[in-house]
Amino acid sequence: SIGYAERTWYDDLVISYRRLTEYTYIPIMISTFYGPYYFQLEYDYWQEGLNTSFLSDVSRNDIRMKQNEGSGLGIEIGRMINSSPIAARAFLKYHKWDVDRSETAFDGVETKVEPKNNTVTITAGIGILF
Repeated sequence: SIGYAERTWYDDLVISYRRLTEYTYIPIMISTFYGPYYFQLEYDYWQEGLNTSFLSDVSRNDIRMKQNEGSGLGIEIGRMINSSPIAARAFLKYHKWDVDRSETAFDGVETKVEPKNNTVTITAGIGILF
């Protein structure tokens, strides 16, 4: 399967300022089934990223920094538990983002940059499909 997706984080760094991070990407996924078990491999093809820091919260200028390079990779294994018309699944997923540093921006006081970001999430879950 292939699609178009956006990932958004909103951080409220209570003692300082707010930050909004947005990534757009094309997820490309391959799935295979072995009886009730399945395996999925996902590659996230980077489109663009944008970080907005609301530095006006600390008496500076708000800035936007583009992130031009990145990718994601996910692996999921699971088991389908069928019962018509509703099915259930149990799964374990590992997902890694590798995002390069942003362009620089000047906030009126100094030049800022969003650092390289390597994020890993591990998810275990149970879900219902209908």
